[in-house]
Amino acid sequence: MARQGVSYEWHGKEVMNMIERDVAAITLNAAERIVFEAQVSMKSAGTFGIRSKPGEPPRFRTGDLMDTLKFAREGKSGAIAYCDDSAGDLPIWMEFGVAAKGTVTAPKGKVFHFVNERTGEDVFCKSFEHKGISARPFMRPAVDKVIAQGLAPKLVMRMQGLEDVNRSDLAFTSITEGL
Repeated sequence: MARQGVSYEWHGKEVMNMIERDVAAITLNAAERIVFEAQVSMKSAGTFGIRSKPGEPPRFRTGDLMDTLKFAREGKSGAIAYCDDSAGDLPIWMEFGVAAKGTVTAPKGKVFHFVNERTGEDVFCKSFEHKGISARPFMRPAVDKVIAQGLAPKLVMRMQGLEDVNRSDLAFTSITEGL
């Protein structure tokens, strides 16, 4: 029973909309910051054009990998930092590494072609020894840094593309909980 002269109004919907808007801003900011931190790690990883060591972020060489980094809204209050598929499987290979495949032989009547990085010469061969690629993570450390900076309370990471290695949509979705 309301006291005389006092009125009560329910503003639950407006309050929930404000909270949703704030959470959306926080997650979008966190996703943008993850992309920024990943780019900074690649640019500052050492001498331009020289390969990074296993465990270090990949060094900036051509910009192809860095150009794949994007962020966007996802759903009402979520956001996503991801690598688009413009560089194929390169983001997954760099982030998680690739197991050695042993000797790889071209199909009958075909040859492999690549450019020797040191000499710039075209190389053609019928087979080669695939030694694998050690992981050079760039997204996971960026996510960890954003969490450590307190920019996204209780940031949750979701990785896509791990079940099917042919997919290159490595994605990290930022969702804040408990706000």
